[in-house]
Amino acid sequence: MTTFSVFWFVTGIAANVLFWAAIVLVILCVRQKRYLYLLYDLLALLLCYFLVQCIAARTSDGFKHATVLSVLAESFVSLPKWLITLLIAALTAVMVLLFRNHRRFEKTQITLMSVKEATDSLPSGLCFYLPSGQLLMKNLAMDRFCLAATGDSLISGDQLRRQLFAGALADGREMKMIGGTPIIRLPDGTSWSVAERESPFEETTAHMLLVTDVTEQMQKIRSLRDLQRKLTALNEQLVIYNREIVSLTAERELLAARVRLHDEMGADLLTIRRYIESGGTPKDQADIEARLRRNLNFLMTGQASLARDEYELMLETAEKLGVRVVVTGELPPKDPQKHVVATAIHECLTNTLRHAHGDELTIAAVEREESFVITFSNNGDQPVEPIREKGGLSSLRKLAENAGGSLLISAAPTFSVTLTLPKEVPNVLL
Repeated sequence: MTTFSVFWFVTGIAANVLFWAAIVLVILCVRQKRYLYLLYDLLALLLCYFLVQCIAARTSDGFKHATVLSVLAESFVSLPKWLITLLIAALTAVMVLLFRNHRRFEKTQITLMSVKEATDSLPSGLCFYLPSGQLLMKNLAMDRFCLAATGDSLISGDQLRRQLFAGALADGREMKMIGGTPIIRLPDGTSWSVAERESPFEETTAHMLLVTDVTEQMQKIRSLRDLQRKLTALNEQLVIYNREIVSLTAERELLAARVRLHDEMGADLLTIRRYIESGGTPKDQADIEARLRRNLNFLMTGQASLARDEYELMLETAEKLGVRVVVTGELPPKDPQKHVVATAIHECLTNTLRHAHGDELTIAAVEREESFVITFSNNGDQPVEPIREKGGLSSLRKLAENAGGSLLISAAPTFSVTLTLPKEVPNVLL
């Protein structure tokens, strides 16, 4: 029996380590499909195997039977120990170089394993499967999501898709559809969107399931909805306040007109006196009668109601002020467009009386597919100077823009104001 030797014991351990390292190298090379390097790895494996057999034969008296391997092993172990140590060190260096080469290849080249590692690092769940449900690839995030949503491990891609889209989830989970996309809410408070795609794969079609964490987006949506409800309530209050302001403004205009017409009564009496004393033409008599009839009719009317419809209130105000309003087409029936148009009627009515000195306001309304177009014009004097937006017109433009519309002021060929308002108006502060 061979006596125990520390040298051969240590050498045997090193040989076994190199042998198993060579096996790992071969596996890496096959997985990477680098068949040229596979020859080097197989050669290193054979050398390691021969080294292990030689040391095993040396330590277990394996030279009793004369075989080719025993002869080669006896020749190898007969070499000087320093030379055997040098050969093992050289083989170790070669193995290290091969390992580094394979690792560098995995880090710099796209391989199946690198794709798998990349998908496993994604925060979104990813799953590819055949129409039969057979899994082609899945990542860790999809495994965790499937277990959290359904309570089961991911086995079939088609089964998981049917469960998610049908809402067949474990207790404590909630599914709702937003724009055709399922949103899964898990017990930990996170929300996940589910998307499905198709892509060609060999001779068939592969399906892909993608789940994405949308917790932050859902929180923002809920916050925006709360804010939208508050803005809607505030907008309704402001619309009421604006109606009251329009009514009060109309009352102020009526009061100013009453005072002005009252003052004109004195002038009318003087005109009548001169007509009686000096006489006049039938036309003078007709003018005096028209002025008296208009002024007396206006002074005898009552106060306007603050609760009246805005269009009705504006038309009544125009009638009391002696302005005929001609409306063609249908005006917007609902707020906020109705309030903007009523404000525009009030502003154009005021301009007709104060600046144009007219007595007829024409409103042409056209309803288009997505908007209302209302044009205002009058029969009064045309402006001789460039129009400067200030006061009422400036406020009207801002009001129209807040409602998503626009205001166009034209002076050629005649003065007109064109108001364009969309039919669908988001929540705005008018």
